[in-house]
Amino acid sequence: MTKNYMIVVAVASTLAGSLAFGGAYTAGTNKYSKEYSERAVALGAPTALALRSNIGAETAGGRAAGDATRDPTLTLSAQANSGDVLTVNLGGTAGANFLTTSAITARCIATGTARDGSGTQGTAIGTMTMAARQATVTLTGNCVSGSDIDLVGGRLDIASLQTVGTITLDASITRSGAAIDTAVAASMAEVVQELDVVALSANRFNGVIDNTKGNKLFTATGGATTSDVLTITYTDVDVFQSTDVTPATDDAVVLTLGGDFNYADEDGTTGCSSTDLTAGAGTFTNAANSNTAIDTGCSAITVTQTAANTFGGGASVTVTNTVAVNGGGATSLGVTNWLRPQTFTGSAVIKWSAAGNAVAQSRTVSLTPGAFTGNGTTVFIPYMPIGSGISQILYLTNTANVAGTITMSAYNDSGVQCGTAAFGGNITVGARRVTNLASALSAGIAACGGASTSAKWYLTITASLPDSAIEVYSAYNVGGSDRANVVNSSNGRVVADGQGSSNSNGNL
Repeated sequence: MTKNYMIVVAVASTLAGSLAFGGAYTAGTNKYSKEYSERAVALGAPTALALRSNIGAETAGGRAAGDATRDPTLTLSAQANSGDVLTVNLGGTAGANFLTTSAITARCIATGTARDGSGTQGTAIGTMTMAARQATVTLTGNCVSGSDIDLVGGRLDIASLQTVGTITLDASITRSGAAIDTAVAASMAEVVQELDVVALSANRFNGVIDNTKGNKLFTATGGATTSDVLTITYTDVDVFQSTDVTPATDDAVVLTLGGDFNYADEDGTTGCSSTDLTAGAGTFTNAANSNTAIDTGCSAITVTQTAANTFGGGASVTVTNTVAVNGGGATSLGVTNWLRPQTFTGSAVIKWSAAGNAVAQSRTVSLTPGAFTGNGTTVFIPYMPIGSGISQILYLTNTANVAGTITMSAYNDSGVQCGTAAFGGNITVGARRVTNLASALSAGIAACGGASTSAKWYLTITASLPDSAIEVYSAYNVGGSDRANVVNSSNGRVVADGQGSSNSNGNL
């Protein structure tokens, strides 16, 4: 008759792993540091770490009184007999291996026994033969139903602890070659990235550039009109015993942000310097550290963070990075400066060592710092006739020093829509150029079936450019000679900061 029994890891208040039979598991919390393993491999020592199921104080000899519950424990629900074969398999996503020169002693202990930390309690009922992923033993004694089997002395090959993931154990007992019970895999521990740097999605740059203010301020949509914030989170996970690594004192993290930071270059000299980051109307500041630099091309900002500013010994630390512009109006930045719509790039180099050695390890983390977007310029053309003998004239002038894109859409006097795709989607508009849009207009109307039909259309042009840099000229010919100008919203309304011609000097 087949019998079932349960395998579980004994639970203490600090238990970090467990093994159970029949699905009754207690999740583990023990964590091994990936960084520490990398450091150990670089040094050639140590070569192994104890197999434990929870974090706790540990002496140089590997144990502390009252801390023996860190050994994985199987609680039997049926008697295991001398001659039965106990097999334990190491699994999980971390790819951890046993140190094959180590050994696990199976010790039978009455359930509920308070462990004294010696690792010698109960009765030894066999020493397991070790392979990389499996340990087996033919039991030399009985262990009655309801008793525990402590797995004492297991060691993991530290070189196998370099993949972030879980570490599990399963177990089975066979009698006379036939399986009598099986325990599915249960969590023992995990390998973690002890030090990490992230830009959380809710804390990235998301400023919306106000095109009506010459691209020199943000709109309230992205937050404050004069600033946008990127918050970086630094984490230091609490890991097993003495496997903690130590972030480098002065350069624990070197953060690099890539983008167009010309908005900060206001001092009249060629190229950017660190002075540009803190002086003038356009600045970039780092709340935790003043060691911030920018390249002369204004395309990369580097922030060197100290250990004191970043990793908090197991707690998360957040550091704020702020792009700010003077709130003095459309000319808050210099005359040749403006904010540009863009997606920023980012990376962080984390550097650490461990006690008693000078070997420094490092890794590079990719970051997603966020983006600036623009609210766009919209030009409305209220009337444009289509029909026999009529040709359309449509020019867009961009006086800004930055290129952009425009889209067009239209409706006719029957309410028929002609969408942006018909007009070619995104149309590139060069910096400080006049762009002829008549061909795109004709092609769009034709695509919507209106080229040979008399109709009146109204048009909307949306541009990713400053409002004060855009002027549209709209008109039409009848019979090839008469020209009728059409007043549109770019030249038919008064705006506080000027329209089109206000930037005719091309300084924006």
